[in-house]
Amino acid sequence: MGNPDELTAYLNLLRSKGWTVDEIRPGDHVELPPEIRGRYPRIPEQYERFLARVRTCVNADETTWFLCAEDFHQPASDDSFTWNEFERMELDDGGPRAADPAEVRRFWDEHMPFMLSVGGEYQYLGFRVGNDRFGSVVEGYDIDLRDPTDIAADFDEFMRLHTNALNGDAGNTTLFDYV
Repeated sequence: MGNPDELTAYLNLLRSKGWTVDEIRPGDHVELPPEIRGRYPRIPEQYERFLARVRTCVNADETTWFLCAEDFHQPASDDSFTWNEFERMELDDGGPRAADPAEVRRFWDEHMPFMLSVGGEYQYLGFRVGNDRFGSVVEGYDIDLRDPTDIAADFDEFMRLHTNALNGDAGNTTLFDYV
């Protein structure tokens, strides 16, 4: 996405596949909340450009969506998924297999979700935002959200792989889950 035309082509492809893509109007500006900037002081530049351009981006079934700047402003409620829903689910789990809250927070401090899916298993795509492989894209499932699989080196590679999946060729990825 170093090239704005690549993002334009990607957004147009999403639209052609039934996604609702609302772009931010010229002159409008949506900022991430200060608490998000505080938690994630380093955010991949490619995603920053996406956030500056896209207001909402959701598939036709409304089961898979990109987290856009406004999503990070939504308060927690019982009737909607928040940007950090998976972290909240782990912290709220008081069962016998409950995770250590400090460990859960530490993981999510180093992994920023950017796409959520609830069409089958709960899944997310996120960026590594700690020092280890900063900006690489990972995927996690509800079985063990904190044991993600590497998907792409960065958002640009993710877009190329997702484009292929949207066109019917997921290759050896699981990105067909995000169409």
